[in-house]
Amino acid sequence: MESNLFDKQAFKRYESLLANKASRKAEVMQDVRRYLFYAQIQQNKQSLHYLEKLLIQLLGHYDFDIRDQSIVCLNMLYDGVDWQFGVAFEPKVTCVKSQFVIEETVISRNPLNYVLLFLSAPAFCRDFPATILTWHPLQVTALNSKNGKYSVKFELKEFWRCGFFDWKLLEIDPEGKVIMLRKLDAEGSETFAQGRFIVHPEGVNEQQIHEVVVDYKDQDSDPDKNFFTLAKEIPKFAKMGVSCLYLMGALERDNGLRVDEETGETVEVKRPNASPLAVIDRSEVNRMLGGSQGYSTLMQEASKAKLKILIDCMSRVSSSRPHRKYRKNLLQTMDSEGKRTLCYGTDGRSVNYEDSAILNYRKLSSWNLLVQDTAKVVQKYGVNGIHLDNAQTWPVILELDEEELYRKDSDGVQAYSDKEILDGVMVRQCEGQGYWDSDSLAKYPNPIFVKMCRELWARFPDLLLIGECLGGSSLENRQGILARSGVIPRLFKLPVALASIFGKKLMKDGQVIGCKPETVRVLKTWYENNRRFTPEGSYLVQSSSSHIWPYPALLYGRGAWSAVDVLFFMPDIPMTFMDEIYGSAYRRNITSVYQAKPLPKQYMKRPKSQLHIAMEGQDEEPTKAEDLGEDRGKKLPRVSSLTSLSVVSTPGEVKKKEEEIAQQLGPQFGFDLKKIYLHYEHRRKLRNTKPVLRYGELVVLEAKHSEGTHPHVFAFARFSTSETAVIAINFTDRNVSFYIDMKNLLPLMQKHYPPSIVVLFSDWIIDEKKDYYFLHELTNSKISMTLKPFASSCMGIMICKNDPYALAIALEESAIRLNTKIIKGEDCSSSQLCLQLIHVLSSNGSLNDFYMATTAINKLYAIPNKLSMNSIYMSTFQSSENSAEGGMFLEYSKRLLQHKASLLSLDNYTALPALQEILNSSKLGPIVFVTPEVGRWSTVGGLGVMVDELSQGSLSR
Repeated sequence: MESNLFDKQAFKRYESLLANKASRKAEVMQDVRRYLFYAQIQQNKQSLHYLEKLLIQLLGHYDFDIRDQSIVCLNMLYDGVDWQFGVAFEPKVTCVKSQFVIEETVISRNPLNYVLLFLSAPAFCRDFPATILTWHPLQVTALNSKNGKYSVKFELKEFWRCGFFDWKLLEIDPEGKVIMLRKLDAEGSETFAQGRFIVHPEGVNEQQIHEVVVDYKDQDSDPDKNFFTLAKEIPKFAKMGVSCLYLMGALERDNGLRVDEETGETVEVKRPNASPLAVIDRSEVNRMLGGSQGYSTLMQEASKAKLKILIDCMSRVSSSRPHRKYRKNLLQTMDSEGKRTLCYGTDGRSVNYEDSAILNYRKLSSWNLLVQDTAKVVQKYGVNGIHLDNAQTWPVILELDEEELYRKDSDGVQAYSDKEILDGVMVRQCEGQGYWDSDSLAKYPNPIFVKMCRELWARFPDLLLIGECLGGSSLENRQGILARSGVIPRLFKLPVALASIFGKKLMKDGQVIGCKPETVRVLKTWYENNRRFTPEGSYLVQSSSSHIWPYPALLYGRGAWSAVDVLFFMPDIPMTFMDEIYGSAYRRNITSVYQAKPLPKQYMKRPKSQLHIAMEGQDEEPTKAEDLGEDRGKKLPRVSSLTSLSVVSTPGEVKKKEEEIAQQLGPQFGFDLKKIYLHYEHRRKLRNTKPVLRYGELVVLEAKHSEGTHPHVFAFARFSTSETAVIAINFTDRNVSFYIDMKNLLPLMQKHYPPSIVVLFSDWIIDEKKDYYFLHELTNSKISMTLKPFASSCMGIMICKNDPYALAIALEESAIRLNTKIIKGEDCSSSQLCLQLIHVLSSNGSLNDFYMATTAINKLYAIPNKLSMNSIYMSTFQSSENSAEGGMFLEYSKRLLQHKASLLSLDNYTALPALQEILNSSKLGPIVFVTPEVGRWSTVGGLGVMVDELSQGSLSR
């Protein structure tokens, strides 16, 4: 390195070195890191610009290790600090106005002196876009000085805006040296004491999203739909509980041209078959749908209704008449005849494969265009959020066509320049070479999302960023990468899990295949798999359907009611789709649907690392080699038009089939598709009014019946410190009876509350049934339930602190329940006072504690209800689980009667006669031995002899 300045000349030099296959790239990348280090210290904008340009080129380099290093360097460049060099952040996800607290246990072999927290975070002033680096002195508490463990806490009240809040702990020793502190990671290994908070807009988990295609209509006779007509529907959506509308197809698309017969002027008209996602300008709304005026009207109505609006954000553009600003960035490839052509398609949605063209994301200009287009549309139209189309593939960087790029012309000169090689101006339409084909994706964020989030949040502090995250071969578990990169993933796996319960396998291309029905445990697996590899606190959006899949009414039938409950009662942000909320089962074709087709891969890929393999699952069956011909490869984003199972071609057919499916479900039995919108509306409002359904922690429970766990009832709880919801959903077409085992909920409850606290147990759906329990009594009871076909229950547990009225009612109702159980001869060990008695015995309490517990049972239960203490004793300890405590009860009673004078005052003897009665009834009385033998001298079978010897032997003892 001759200079620390990375100017245009240095850029060209390193561009040439890295394009040359013979150069020593390890040493070259060392130089690049040094340049980056100096550029960040000096805040040299020119050097940072050329470094960003080079590193984005290297993200698509053919060398695997260079791609890995470029990902790390790009993250450092966008962070503004080098804290992720060598070790990536382990981020936590949260939202604006949540508590900003850092608590860590750090390790130091020497006593800590002066500890500082360095914070790289967005400026507190919302109008100031810069990221500020500040430092804060901390107080240190020694946890175990012998082991060198110290507790460090930092608190800044709450997060003030969206962004990346990065922090690092340092120590200044007595000699003035700066030491980076270390901590233990989740695997027990030492790592730097640093971290990151990814902060999303306030109340993001409170959103309920609904997707609409702006100009979609089922009937030809329906009036054309546009921004103006949609604006009139805003109050209706708000009334239903929708808080956020995603407008698919709102951006400027490829409109048609015709000559006006009267004026002779060429005018634009709407092309019926133009894909809503074949966008010609990502920074403008569609003129044929009302343009700026129509969209402004829509935003005004949405603002009045306090409803957020999301629009598309595309990485691709239309291949037909795209805006001139994209012309230099369109990616090119060779067709089968060796002719240069546009690189069509992507892993998104379109009418035909050729509808959209891929931009060259080896160029910084493509990245900047993406951010600039998005910022312009947000700024100009006041958009509340953006929906990233097929974000699981961003940035699309396809494999270099090395054969073409490195060929020489007839005069022996290289056909392509070093710049063109690194820019990847010619590619093969097969697997990419960018971020998604690297080891760094296992730990590091996706640089393109980090750049987008930082630049957009700097200008729009409350912008919502949601990214589609489709599954499929080689696309598994990418939701964790999106979440750690600043984007909220939108998932499509819930319909697949639900369909399997009804014996249907839902394929990625919309096909439905019969299969063996799964039990409801598949929902637990679905939820856990969604959370794999996601950062702590991640927000996820769950889709009820998609453009390519059948509507829920057609896919699940009567089970659509159960599917709605799963969507709104589970923790993730719910997102419904088009007319499903009105009970539609069929629709006309949306000109935006296509499926992936496999193309052969012409060159072997570098084997994946173990980290890369760990990120992939087996969500779909692998493609068979014979389906690919001689060349084996993976699915490529090659597309063609597709008709979904629920799509029909004519308006008359839509109406006819809707009537057929509605009658098949049986509206006379309560399954009326015309009224299912009321079910959606009720569940939305319940989620809005009960915070625990939005923020509560998920705890999977078990619904049990006489044969064990019920395979068709999904039971779970949503826990919070103020209230808890206990939910059960029936997935069968018959009535089911069961009880919910709450043992999985006990640890959380016991962590926050004493077992004797009073709770109100109420039905949130019927809103009639309300009972008071003691907490331990409720969680240990087997509360029986019966659900109708495809029905649900949602019971609330509300804590009643310091409420004398609630305590009095709880005691009264507990007595009634105890009385009922004793009369029926049922186990009453879950009753409150019985539980207290068992607790005294199991904890080896004092005789006085035992006496007070038995006195309370006698006074509050036995005497008022004319029950004997002996019957209570028998009902409490009849279970084999409590047999040991039953024996201890008798032992305590004997000791109490022997020492009553020395232990108790003379006026506290009311329960002693009852205890004496229990001891008397527990004494061993006469035993009768019965044998089928003729007499004592009979030897038939020898059984009589044995019984006789047993009786004689027992008597002698």
